[in-house]
Amino acid sequence: MSKLNWTKLLSDKRLYAKSYNKEVTDFDARTEFQRDIDRIVFSSAFRRLQDKTQVMPLPDSDFVRSRLTHSIEVASIGRSIGKIVGKFVIRRENLDKKAISSDDFGNIIAAACLAHDIGNPPFGHSGEKGIGKFFIKFFKEYKKDSDVKGLSEAQKNDLINFEGNAAGFRILTNDHPSGSKGGLKLTFATLGAFSKYPKSSLKSPLNKLGNKVEARQSQTKFGYFQEERELFTTVAEELGLLKLSKSGDEPAWCRHPLSFLLEAADSITYSIIDFEDAHKLGYVETKEATSILHQIIVNTPDSRCETKDWKKIEDSGERMGALRAKAINALIYECVQVFKKNYKAIMRGVYDKELPNEIPSKDLLKKIKELSFSQYFSHSTVIDIELAGFDVLAGLLEAFVFAIKDPKDDKSKRLLLKMPRQSQLIIKSVNETFYKKLLVCSDFVSRMTDGHAMKLYKKLKGIEF
Repeated sequence: MSKLNWTKLLSDKRLYAKSYNKEVTDFDARTEFQRDIDRIVFSSAFRRLQDKTQVMPLPDSDFVRSRLTHSIEVASIGRSIGKIVGKFVIRRENLDKKAISSDDFGNIIAAACLAHDIGNPPFGHSGEKGIGKFFIKFFKEYKKDSDVKGLSEAQKNDLINFEGNAAGFRILTNDHPSGSKGGLKLTFATLGAFSKYPKSSLKSPLNKLGNKVEARQSQTKFGYFQEERELFTTVAEELGLLKLSKSGDEPAWCRHPLSFLLEAADSITYSIIDFEDAHKLGYVETKEATSILHQIIVNTPDSRCETKDWKKIEDSGERMGALRAKAINALIYECVQVFKKNYKAIMRGVYDKELPNEIPSKDLLKKIKELSFSQYFSHSTVIDIELAGFDVLAGLLEAFVFAIKDPKDDKSKRLLLKMPRQSQLIIKSVNETFYKKLLVCSDFVSRMTDGHAMKLYKKLKGIEF
């Protein structure tokens, strides 16, 4: 049976980058994977996450997380998981310790985690739905239009089911200011770990290997748009990912093993830390919150982690913070154990589940999510943000897609001036496809911050000047 190979999975080659002398000098002691971290941190797309909603509207509390702080926390947890798993893999596979270290595993995961939400539109997941809502309406109204008729089913599906993960892959691999291919030119290993959903927006008929798992987590969403299909194929083949789809159909691959760890880090973070935010804002009672987190700690004791000192903390917020840290520590080790237990199946492409759903504390995590949803995510302020996501993004797309359809109209000319120069050139070009123009338009809107999207929407509607 085919098996994944770590020599390929840990490829430090860069997408569309020229080869160069990798000899470490006094001027640059970074590894290739540390370079990935730096490239992501200093990118404008990562910086925009500071004004993108995690759950609660940003101005309400300085304590509450944005997408930026969330991503940094996910990366911190991911690095820890990666280093532990790295030691296990290096020992198990007898990898060359001079060529690869557990720190490399940690840095690959940290880089992927920093980028994991980089493609999310304003206003959270409701922003994704708002984009989809607009395109469903648009394709219905213009179904007889020649441009719309020329779109493939997959191209329409990309937009109707707009996906932040695919938008993230597009950001990471495109749009270098110089116009050169490859975007941030990250390593193949980091791009593989980033890609939780290695498939297109269309359902892929699975082959014998693909059908060995009844409900594959990796097939529940999609990881690239049709515009990046060739790019993603290049990444998958360089990493040696196993093909799950039948020959000739929409391609789908098994996950990179490290993407399971990214997913676990994200799940731990939003479960525990959103729960802490909910407590901070008074939506969850202290007694109930501390009781649940304490049970997680007791489930997986750590001799280095004191389990009773939190009781001496008088301030309820600080007490919750101490429990949160200990709970995260416990969940990291539980997820690592599930990874180790299923290691053989992961490497053969026949394990495809979310690690936190298999851990001893899974029922407690489920309880946290249920409590967070009923007390926090359904709060009127959160609902207001979700409603804004639907209407604001759909409203912006309506204006700019009209400009694509009729770029010579006076209003269209002015609207296009609001877009980046590179986007204007694509939209005005007679040689570019209608699909790419729509994708560029969705890029422009989805990459806005919450504040910018709201201000521009109000200006276009004449509500604010």
